[in-house]
Amino acid sequence: AVVSTQSTGGIKVDKHSTGGVGDKVTLIVAPIVSSLGAIFAKMSGRGLGFTGGTLDKLESIPGYRIEFSDDEFRENILKHGIAVIGQTSNLVPADKKIYALRDETGYIESLPLIASSIMSKN
Repeated sequence: AVVSTQSTGGIKVDKHSTGGVGDKVTLIVAPIVSSLGAIFAKMSGRGLGFTGGTLDKLESIPGYRIEFSDDEFRENILKHGIAVIGQTSNLVPADKKIYALRDETGYIESLPLIASSIMSKN
């Protein structure tokens, strides 16, 4: 599925990284960017290796959901100026599998798998 944020108007901002120890940047940058009036729409990933990822941290908050329908994703953007979601079976399913493959096989630093993860979201 393709999710368009065009109808939300405003300046859109995204951040992509390959993850790392702690995966803390999104949790700090997203609210700052949103507070400045930009729309921050982000798809984050699970933890790789021994560290929990952004989604793992967010899911530890009681009631926080990481899977949204396309409409719920846009509604969050319009209402809050921010949305951090995870992959679903309809939305970049390949990325979910690539993250798992990198983690389970010990190829977290594999540049081809990192590039595949990034390109699966575009």
